[in-house]
Order: sequence, then structure tokens, then C-alpha cells
Amino acid sequence: PNLDVGPVDVLALQDPPIHTYQRKIAFAGLTPKLFLGLESRIREVSVSMIDQFLKADTTLFKGNRNEDNLERCYVEWMDSFALRLPMVVALDLVGFPYEQHRTIKEWADHGVALLSGVNTPEEFAEHVMESMKLFKWIQKQFASWMKKEDEVQSLFLKELINATKRDKDDPNGHLTIREAESIIVQILLAGNDSSASTMGSAVAELARKPDMQIFLRENPDRIPDFIEEVLRLESPFNGHFRKVKKEEGITLHGQHLPKGTRVMLLWGSGNRDEGYWKNPEEFSIERENRRSHLSFGSGIHSCLGQKLARLEVKVVLEELLKRTQNIEIGQTSGKLKYLNSTFVRSLEKLPLRLSIKQK
Repeated sequence: PNLDVGPVDVLALQDPPIHTYQRKIAFAGLTPKLFLGLESRIREVSVSMIDQFLKADTTLFKGNRNEDNLERCYVEWMDSFALRLPMVVALDLVGFPYEQHRTIKEWADHGVALLSGVNTPEEFAEHVMESMKLFKWIQKQFASWMKKEDEVQSLFLKELINATKRDKDDPNGHLTIREAESIIVQILLAGNDSSASTMGSAVAELARKPDMQIFLRENPDRIPDFIEEVLRLESPFNGHFRKVKKEEGITLHGQHLPKGTRVMLLWGSGNRDEGYWKNPEEFSIERENRRSHLSFGSGIHSCLGQKLARLEVKVVLEELLKRTQNIEIGQTSGKLKYLNSTFVRSLEKLPLRLSIKQK
């Protein structure tokens, strides 16, 4: 039920014709000029954060030299980087201050956890309460910027504000204030989470494949191909939920689904479908159809921020490979652990041992 206290259904949770104008408005704010500025910002923050733990002189990250005389540092990649950078970038995109990005990330994680499928009633209630703090913060920020829209720097935020001021029948589309706020919620939840998860999976894959590290250092133009294969094998979201709306229902692979049936589209499974992919369990950046995976969805509901997610991971891998000579998995008590969720595929921790490249 719509209790009129939280986000409303927008974009990935909405159908045409409402979805059509919402997506049009959101895309209008994602201009080439915006991405150009974001790439510079991503690189600036990435370099700063990577250099920070490469040069750190603390008990946690203290460098040392082994028999090969390479200086090493130890870092917990998820907490020190992957869970931080995407939220900073997402907040930059929507034009909100990022000084509280760790707190905002915690609230956002509660929002994503609502769909984990493994919550106890008590956990679900906690996730609702904490994620509502994020929505209230977004409402406060949006209201503040609406009062001083001449000072707004974010092209994306400008487009959302303009859309709330247009008439409902305007061909460029109209948004209610609640819809605009809810679009920002999706950006800060799904947008930041997919990038963070992929950064973890990509670096873990590199750490397991020293030959791939060498290849990508020598051929940085192949990093995008590497990212596509990571996305295929480690989809940041296992899938998404949908509901059959056709009166007559629908039949898929001999299974009839009547109207009202709730289904989960398993993107992660489709990405390993042996009927489509040759040797689906094998990691190969040479696949001709490597970009046809389902990790960002498909059709009209394909991920709005997929271009940004790919850009973030590409820049991060470029800078990390440039500054290291080797990346290895650090000490673990066993296999790497993932968040307990049927919805997301994200590492809890990723301890790394980095050999620092000598200048």
C-alpha cells in the first residue's frame, strides 16, 4: 500500500506510459558533458584514495619488503574503497554534498537489504526505519536546492527540478516532487550498489589471475572487455522482480504464468545459460557477444546508470593497475564471503596484498 510517507514507484519499478516520461527526464540530465566532468572527478577521487592506502603508515596498511624487495601494503578493498567511491560519485551526480557519504551509504545499504529475501521480521523493520532516514535526508536536500535553483551545478538535479515545475501535459515530461525525490533514491541505492559490487568482483578476479594483470597493464584498452566478462559471471544483482499483467497470462518455456504471478528474473542464471554462452563457466575476454549479458537488465527497464557504472570500474582498474606491480588476495579464513542475499551479489570483505610499483 502507498502510505504516502516514503518513495513512490519510479523508473525500474514503473510501467509505461509513466515510465516513459520518467526515463526521458532522467536521461535528459545524463549528458555527454556531465559524463566528461564525472570521469575527471572519478579519476581524481580514485587516485587520491588509492594513493592514501598505498602510502599509509598505519598498523593496518604498513608497508614491508619481501625477498623480491617489492614494497607491499595490505588493504581491505571493500571498506577502504569499493564501498566508498561509488557513493561519492553518485552524490556528485545528483548534486548533493558528500561529506556524510559513509552514513548515507549505510542508509542505502538498508534500502537494498529490504529486497534480500532473507530478513527476519525484526531485520526487515530495522531496514525500513534506517532507509527512511535516507529518504528524509533526500527530501531535505531537494527542498533546499529548489529554493536556490540558480546555484545548482548538477545538470541531473537541474533537470529534475525543472520537471517538477512543468505542466502535467508538457511534452518534455512532468514530475511530482515525490517522483523526483524517488528517482534520486534509486540512483543512490541501485546506482551506487552495482558499481561497488562490480569493483569488488573485478579486483577479486584480477587478484586470482596474475597473467590477466600483466596483460591488462600492457593492454589497458582491453580493460572494458575484462569488465564485461566480470559483469557476466558476477552480476551485481542476481535479478529483479516482476509481475504478470496480461489478462491472458503468459507462457514461457512451456510454463503458463497466469495474471498476477510474481516472478524473479534471474539475470545471473541467464548469464551462464549454456544454451546461449559457449563454455559459460569459463572466464574469457575474447567472447564476441560479451556485451549481451543481462547484468544491467534489458529493454525499456535496462539500468539507467550502466554507462556510469562501467566508467567508474574502468577508471578504478586503470589507476590501480598503474600503481601496482601485483595484486593478491590477502589473509582469509577460507573462501571469500558474500552478503547473505538472494538479490545482490556483493563481497562482504576483500583483503588484498598489493605490491607497489616502483617509480
